[in-house]
Amino acid sequence: RARLLAVDVEESGASVRIRISDGSARAPQYVLENASAASLLVSQKGQPAAPAVLLPPGACKAFVWPAVSREHCLLVALECGEPTAVKFDEVGFEATMDWGGLPIALMVVARGNTRTLIAAPKLDVPAAPTASTLLFHVHMAGIGVSLVRSGVEELAYLSLARIGMVFDASAAAHKFGLTVGDLRLDNQTRAATLPAVLIRSSYLIRQRNLIEETTSAAQKRVPCLTLAVDRNVLEYGVANAGQSFRQLVLAVDEFDAQVEESFVRALAGFAATLHTPRAGAAQASAQPAAAAPPP
Repeated sequence: RARLLAVDVEESGASVRIRISDGSARAPQYVLENASAASLLVSQKGQPAAPAVLLPPGACKAFVWPAVSREHCLLVALECGEPTAVKFDEVGFEATMDWGGLPIALMVVARGNTRTLIAAPKLDVPAAPTASTLLFHVHMAGIGVSLVRSGVEELAYLSLARIGMVFDASAAAHKFGLTVGDLRLDNQTRAATLPAVLIRSSYLIRQRNLIEETTSAAQKRVPCLTLAVDRNVLEYGVANAGQSFRQLVLAVDEFDAQVEESFVRALAGFAATLHTPRAGAAQASAQPAAAAPPP
């Protein structure tokens, strides 16, 4: 495993003292930080024989110069594309790279004694809009699913209310959104004393009902579950661009769970009945056929 070494050179009269110590004990002088969705290749300018540093999305690495040089200049490139020169010692330096029509800004900032090169999407330059190739919306008032043991009783009932789904596909990204207004799971067995197995916290429901009277009923309905996924599917510029997520958000409200022993036993018994017919059929097929009686 590679480790950093710190080298300090001190002059004392006619003597020069060189001290080598563990570099991990102090902040590195140069750091590479990739806040974009593109993979970058970083190398020292003028050193073609030196291996380039691969900087995947979200990575942050200390950079060590392969060769001693008075000019601290980097070459930053996409996995497919021309490199961009970056002067690492010039704080405030900024350059822009084009990644499939999406601008990526390269900035040099100072953090104490550390020079940091940050690659991030350039927000002040809007990207060219991409038309949707597929736009799909679904809105449902509610769904109810009942679990019934045939000929015996109803075991559980799951209800979902105010369900919304959207899928937006374009050449640059796939976006998926899901909202569930309310969710409840009930124990429907005859022996149930606590019928609500899973329900939104009664405290939160009461708290959110205490809203100003002028607020409409629709505004009071805060979703209990929200899921948002924005997946990058660019197939050019970077080899692994299709594996990057621009956004992944999951928000779940507070729930109360009440699980009775009788409810768990009822579900276990139901699950056992699902395997019994298969096991019986397997045993029947494994038995050899009886020999025919002699004439």
